[in-house]
Amino acid sequence: MSIYKTDAIILRTIKYGEADKILTMLSPDGQIQAIAKGSRRVKSRLGGRLEPFCYVNLVLYKGKNLHTITQASLIKPHKNIREDYSKYVIAFAATELVGKVTFAGQKEEAIFGLLKAMLNYLDSQIRKDELVLLYFEWQILKALGFQPHLDTKGRWFNLEEGRLEENPPQDSAFEIDSLTISLLKSIIIEGFDKLNELSPGKSTLKRFSILTKQYIDLKLQTKIKSRSFVD
Repeated sequence: MSIYKTDAIILRTIKYGEADKILTMLSPDGQIQAIAKGSRRVKSRLGGRLEPFCYVNLVLYKGKNLHTITQASLIKPHKNIREDYSKYVIAFAATELVGKVTFAGQKEEAIFGLLKAMLNYLDSQIRKDELVLLYFEWQILKALGFQPHLDTKGRWFNLEEGRLEENPPQDSAFEIDSLTISLLKSIIIEGFDKLNELSPGKSTLKRFSILTKQYIDLKLQTKIKSRSFVD
């Protein structure tokens, strides 16, 4: 086995054996599966550093499939997320999505950066509604090459082609109003620093949420189970 260092964000953990944890993490170089031996013991030096959403610097031994964590230092714990249920479920849904669209051995700098920015925002801001997750989902779609084309006019969103059209296509059409189009354009263009300025009405947010779910289902061919817990 060879030893290496990396920064990573912990996506999820599961108990293993009497005192170990198996972790799924995202680093700039891809997804990592690793075991933290003895980390659930009270006196473990790894202890609370290896919790979901923690941003950490790690030293690992590289195994064939499962790596072994030997050292871990916290860069940012994102403690506020784990202590607030609304923030927790948003972060959990975001990390579930990331876990499904990233892979081991594949460079993931863009998605790693997006996840880091989202967790930093959620940890430090009061805002903790569905719009935070919706923004993150569209930024992930954009990073994966599924950015919609919004430079045409129309009241129909062609889910297959990812564009607005004047007339409904035969398949995968979503009727969209001007407020929802405006919100989508803002979400695609703006960064997290502008998110607090957006205040869509409930009906617009609901339609935007439905559009997002349908577009993700079609383009990513996956469903985010934990998303149902997000208000």
